[in-house]
Amino acid sequence: MRTLAIGDIHGCLTALDLLLEQVQPQPDDLIVTLGDYVDRGPDSKGVLDRLLALRPRCRMVTLKGNHDLMMLAARDDLEHFHDWLSCGGKQTLESYRVESHRVESYRSGVDWETFAPSIPERHWRFLEEDCVPYYESDTHFFVHANADTDVPLAEQPDYMLYWERLRFGRRIAVAPPTHEQLRTKYVKLQEDLSRRLSAAQLKQRADELEKELAAAKEREQRLARERAPRRNWKGRKPSW
Repeated sequence: MRTLAIGDIHGCLTALDLLLEQVQPQPDDLIVTLGDYVDRGPDSKGVLDRLLALRPRCRMVTLKGNHDLMMLAARDDLEHFHDWLSCGGKQTLESYRVESHRVESYRSGVDWETFAPSIPERHWRFLEEDCVPYYESDTHFFVHANADTDVPLAEQPDYMLYWERLRFGRRIAVAPPTHEQLRTKYVKLQEDLSRRLSAAQLKQRADELEKELAAAKEREQRLARERAPRRNWKGRKPSW
C-alpha cells in the first residue's frame, strides 16, 4: 500500500493526468490531495471531474485549499467575487464555458449571483462537503498550508491551515494576521452574516472566529517571549 500526496493542481488537468499515468493508482493506495484544485490553470472543471472519477479506483482524502475557499466565498459576496476573479477565478469560469463578456458583467455586479448555476452542483458539494481541513495518519499529517506546532490539528486556526506559508525554526515566512486584524475581521463578518444567516449559523461562524482570535493572541504572546525553536508537532514528520 502506498500513500501518495498531490500538491496544488490549480486547474492543470494535463499535468494531473500525466502524474496519474506514472503512479497508476491501485485500489489499496491512499491518495491525499492537498487542495487548490481550481484557479489559474486552464481546466479547473476537468480537474474536479477527474478527481471525482478517481474515487472508485483507490482510497482518497481531499483537503481544502485557500483557492477552493475563495471560490466558495464568491457565491455569497460581490467583494469576495472580485477577489476571486483577480486570483484566478476568471480562468476557472472560462473552464466552465462562461464567456468573457459574462464574466465582466458579473464583475460589475450585474447578475453576479447567477454565476453559481454555471458550475455543477456536484462540484460545489465536492469543494464544500467532500474536502476536509487536514488529514492525519499514524506517521504523518497533511495540511494545505501550514500547522502551528503547539496547537492540536483539530484546533488549528483557518489562517494557518489555508494561508500561512512554511516556516523554518522560529522564523515565519509571512506574518500571520495580528489579534487586532482578526478582531476587525470578526466584527465585520458578524455584521455581514447577521444580514443573511440564521442565528445558529451566525453563532457557529462567530465561535470559529473566536478560536482564531484566541490563537492569534496566544501567538503574539508566544513570539514576544522568544521561546526556543519548536519541534515537529507530536514528533511526526511533516508531509511537506
